[in-house]
Amino acid sequence: MATRQALSLPNEIWIRILENLKKESDLPDAWMVCRHVSTAFRDAVESIFRERHLSKSWIVFMLGEMYNDDDERVILDVAFDFDRLSEDKNLAIFKADPGQEQYHEVRRSSLQSAVGYPPIFELSHIVQIRHIVKDTPIPGLSIDYENWELTCDWRALYTRFFGEDKMFHDHLSTWVKEKEASAADMWQQMARGEINMIAVLDKALNSFADGAEDAKMAARRARIRRQYKEKGWEEPDFEDEGVLADEKSILKRLKDAEYHAGFDEYSDDGGHPDEAEDEEGGDLDEDAWEDGDEEVGDIEMEALD
Repeated sequence: MATRQALSLPNEIWIRILENLKKESDLPDAWMVCRHVSTAFRDAVESIFRERHLSKSWIVFMLGEMYNDDDERVILDVAFDFDRLSEDKNLAIFKADPGQEQYHEVRRSSLQSAVGYPPIFELSHIVQIRHIVKDTPIPGLSIDYENWELTCDWRALYTRFFGEDKMFHDHLSTWVKEKEASAADMWQQMARGEINMIAVLDKALNSFADGAEDAKMAARRARIRRQYKEKGWEEPDFEDEGVLADEKSILKRLKDAEYHAGFDEYSDDGGHPDEAEDEEGGDLDEDAWEDGDEEVGDIEMEALD
């Protein structure tokens, strides 16, 4: 009975409560888990993400470069900034500055090619939400090439984005737990004077960096497998040398983009991604980005009684 009373609190109260999830590592669980607790939670979470995070979302198409008549290098990338919501709030509209008019046509043509046949293994675009960067697909994508406006289903975009990010954190949490014994042994060696503190810290930091990269790769591969499955294609061979080389290159570019995104500052910043802190385990479900919008059942209120 007490639970039912709590769940009937006004949305304004739930928003105040859920707003305490300020760290970027909280966002995947807020969107993928809290949003499905009840209708009230869903409305509260979506309200927070609309107000706090959409304005800090970008979609950048990586269109390469060219050289003009003066042999000057011209970067053709087009960055779409969030501009507004549709009247029914179901679609997000992003707007781009196409730069100098003399390059509009080549940018427009390159953008049409990238959107018309978006490659899965090539880095055609990146999605940045606050300091997090991924190359997740853009559901419901359409572009007004004359006005340089991009429209997409922002809820489905966030589901794909934070679904992959949640899987990353789940993989990383599993990796941390698997390393607990070796980490304890290393600290004991240091206590006995068999290894110095600098060596311990250096080894721990390098090991964690490798673990984080492996977790990002595993989450991205799971998402790509799903994309192939959706298209009815045979599962990609991640052991192929060419595929591995492309994957390594893309992951490095994403890492570099996320590094630069880390310098962005926001007035409501609740902290940068904190992969090493407070990681909690979760099932490594390759359908983690599926939610109630895509035929995964919401948690019913009765289940909370």
